[in-house]
Amino acid sequence: STFGRNANFRDEVDGQTVYKYFRKSLFYQSCILGDPSATFPRPVRGEGFSLDPRSVSAGRSVDVQTEDPGIVRGVLDITGTRGEQRKYPVRRKIGLDFSGGESAFIMPGYEGISDGIAQLVYWDDGGNVYAGAEHFALDAPYIASLDFYPRRPSVSDSAGVRIRLELDAAEEVDHASLRVYRDPVSNASYGGLALRKTGDNRYETEQKLYYTGAASFYTADHDTAAASAYYQGSDFMPVLAAGGDTLTGDFYRLAPVTPPEKDIAILDYSLENGKSKLVLVNQADTAVHVALQLRVPGREALSYRDTLLTFCDGGGQYEGGTDKINTYSLDFLPAYGEGDVEIGIEPLEIEDTDTSNNRLTVRVDNAWLLSEQGRFVNAESDTVPLPGTTFRDLRPGGGGARQAVYLNAYDRSYALSAFGASQAVQNVLYVNTPSERIDLIASLPAEDLDNGKIVCFLSAEEDAFYTLPVETEAGTSFFPLREKGYYLIAYPAEDTPPDIEVNLNAREILTRGYVSERSDFSVILRDAHGVNPLPEFRAVLLDGEEVGSENIQVVRDDNIREMGLNFRLDMDAGEHTLQVLAHDLVGNRAESETFQIVYTGESRLINYGNFPNPFRIRTTFIYELTEQFDDLSIKIYTLSGRKIYTMSVQEN
Repeated sequence: STFGRNANFRDEVDGQTVYKYFRKSLFYQSCILGDPSATFPRPVRGEGFSLDPRSVSAGRSVDVQTEDPGIVRGVLDITGTRGEQRKYPVRRKIGLDFSGGESAFIMPGYEGISDGIAQLVYWDDGGNVYAGAEHFALDAPYIASLDFYPRRPSVSDSAGVRIRLELDAAEEVDHASLRVYRDPVSNASYGGLALRKTGDNRYETEQKLYYTGAASFYTADHDTAAASAYYQGSDFMPVLAAGGDTLTGDFYRLAPVTPPEKDIAILDYSLENGKSKLVLVNQADTAVHVALQLRVPGREALSYRDTLLTFCDGGGQYEGGTDKINTYSLDFLPAYGEGDVEIGIEPLEIEDTDTSNNRLTVRVDNAWLLSEQGRFVNAESDTVPLPGTTFRDLRPGGGGARQAVYLNAYDRSYALSAFGASQAVQNVLYVNTPSERIDLIASLPAEDLDNGKIVCFLSAEEDAFYTLPVETEAGTSFFPLREKGYYLIAYPAEDTPPDIEVNLNAREILTRGYVSERSDFSVILRDAHGVNPLPEFRAVLLDGEEVGSENIQVVRDDNIREMGLNFRLDMDAGEHTLQVLAHDLVGNRAESETFQIVYTGESRLINYGNFPNPFRIRTTFIYELTEQFDDLSIKIYTLSGRKIYTMSVQEN
């Protein structure tokens, strides 16, 4: 949808892409659900529009009529529907030009879809924006209405009601019925209600309905007759038979007036895994939508709105044995540090008899810091003091991705001898995050890194350790936070640099070796304690200039003591130099020999010949290749040109 942040979550259903979580979009909340908590980014008026015809075929022109003749432009989205949760994008952003409030478009086609929604955002020259939605039927009768008749019933009413179905179609249908679903999401099972024709394009249930609960009823022939069938569910789907085809409509939620003793309450609020965790209690004996608002007092930017679907859990039911069924993980973090969070809910389908438990103010000590687009979202400044006594403060990196990190400090001792290090300071910084990678910059006083101390990373599992790159400016040292784990200060406990082996075409490189455009270089880095995996601690130098990391393939497995680098070089023909640099886990630096190489461009056969020549009994053929070939053969001819022998590398 046009304004919904979460509207583009998609899934594959029956081989087709659907908007499975379409209800989370702001457009759907406001225009389809009528959710009062949904707010557009600018004032939007609720004036409507109409489609003609409502039952239409693909390729046919459809007229659009607005109530305001001053409308000049609009954007239309066509979405197919299949049930409440399944939305299929058919055509998006259809531009419309209006004259006198009227326009038209050609209905696109889409296989397997018989119902849809036309969602229109339109505006006038005065800056007024309007939004609305209209349902239509594609190659099928349009369902104009489905509702109780003659009135909406109440639970335990002695007088029954019927459900009336009215169609807008050029031709009558052959047969109509209703399906009753208890759980429309799973579509697991349903009951059937027969309909009878009572007029042109009008049908009603053959029997009356008598409600015994918010989602339970039975059918009978009249008010004093015995029950003929019992049903559970509030979601009704029309089923139409026309022209030999059976068509199913969307879900229609019909529910009786429920008794007043219904309550939706806030049970608990906490922070978990970088999000807000909210627990509600539903004692309304039915599923109820709830408008939710979270806000931080005095911080207008820190607020959150949503519409949640709650299920009856008055008996304390649990889901998965861990969380109550009305437990929600919300993409919202309050202010970093200690402060209040105000929570408010408003049930939408029922009249809540106890509103005292619809508001809650919680005091939280939030250790989760949220950053996005190079700034901290839930902190007053983009420089935040770090917990503990070792490190100074934290600031965002240059990445724009949304990331939440948990920060804490502990006094702990770790055995680092296996990595060639020893711990210098017990106070360590712990960072946790649900993200795969993070991009933050931490600092500490430069004087704290005296006597050879280094800033290091240790994984939470204590199986990965390495020193971090440090930049010092004006007495402050800066280092990156890139993943979850522990950050600490250590001493190097050994001074042996790693070993560097450079190969050309799977053989040890020789000085003044010949290289072509398809020559393969490989480097093996080895160290008894481990090779530093960060790109800042390795380099391939061509003529003294570093080769870009995007041109180098890093080969590494669980063995931290060995790392491979594979690459090809792009250079001008002639002589060049090649050197490789590497560091171990504690920063000991190694430099390979500076190799002289000769670039030939295309593949070449170099220094071909044989010795001795002439010869009596044996001779040796000497040649050098600029790359590794699958096969090479040498053919021997007499002086008269007759071939007398062929040697093949593969065969010999």
